Amino acid sequence: MVAKKKASTIEVFEGLYLQPIKQSPNLQIYFRHEKRSYRKSAGTDDVKAAKQAAMAYYKSVIMSPAPTQTVQFSQCGDRYLASIKHDGKHKYHSETYQRHLLPYFSKLSTVTNLTDADIEAYVEHRRDKGSKPPTPATINRENTVLRQLLAYNKRVGLIEREPVVPHLSERATRQRRPHFTLGEYRALHRTARNRIGEAQRDPQIRHLVDKRRLLYDAIILLTNSGMRVDELHDITWRDIIWEDSIIKLNRAGKMNSTRKLIVKRAGMNALARIQRRRLALVQGADASRIANERVISMPDGTPVDSMKRAFSSLLKAANISPPAGEPKHAMTSLRHTYATFALTNKEKRVPKSGLSKQMGTSERMIEQFYGHDEVEDFRDLLS
Repeated sequence: MVAKKKASTIEVFEGLYLQPIKQSPNLQIYFRHEKRSYRKSAGTDDVKAAKQAAMAYYKSVIMSPAPTQTVQFSQCGDRYLASIKHDGKHKYHSETYQRHLLPYFSKLSTVTNLTDADIEAYVEHRRDKGSKPPTPATINRENTVLRQLLAYNKRVGLIEREPVVPHLSERATRQRRPHFTLGEYRALHRTARNRIGEAQRDPQIRHLVDKRRLLYDAIILLTNSGMRVDELHDITWRDIIWEDSIIKLNRAGKMNSTRKLIVKRAGMNALARIQRRRLALVQGADASRIANERVISMPDGTPVDSMKRAFSSLLKAANISPPAGEPKHAMTSLRHTYATFALTNKEKRVPKSGLSKQMGTSERMIEQFYGHDEVEDFRDLLS
């Protein structure tokens, strides 16, 4: 938009003006460029000489490269993490940013014009970091965080370009997380219950009773719903629709999706046990008082963010270990177990299209990562 000139203004050409000012006999040059105002004394009150000075000044500004804004990577990170603070992915993205991205990119004086070469250099640095090189799958997961961080800051104008973040081939290193066979799951279930009893009987480990109860119910819930472990830790009591056996997931998982989970009866019973233990310590025992609390919490309401160590101890006690060279079981193996049981249940098989909606992933991913079914599992349908 061209500035409206005053009556006393002398127009050099449209957008470039000379103006008299009270403080000096000299004329002042004035114009706007790239949303900025430029003013400078012409150094003379002679109109002809002032016009020549104005054109020279105008040309020097137009031809000069725009000053580059200095933007620290921490500014980009803080802005991006604030934008996803209510998303299920926030925890993983924040941890990846703090552990890997910030230490590397904070060394740069500015990130406003990051190049593809800068990103390639980071990926090489990441691949060489640590005594055990990360797999391409691990780097790709971390690069998703970097890719989304850069895309967001490009949209809000904090950086000028969005460099290409590569996707590494995982074909040669891709390993599926193992599921629990029916026998292994029964052993896991039985051992978890027995360990609760052991803690109840032994005064030295009685303080572990509530932790082992919570772990047992979390295992039941994961195996009877197919949700991700991070989704499990994010749900609140407000998300449970008891009458319909449904859990509402809001902006959850890798796809930041909102969906409903249909939970089997055993899973709903596990939820009821966790809630009863919590309400026993709440004055008035009113469920509405804990509506905003996280489900995976101790009876006093303290949230539990991770059960990795407790689950590892349980696996050891149940004598469950993979063959040499195979990936270890983890709590996410229960999601694989849910998918496998759903696909191979001869009495009530779940179509992959339905399983895709339940688990919040594509049919291709179910086939590639979660479907541990074999042709023998379909003998009743094929023969």
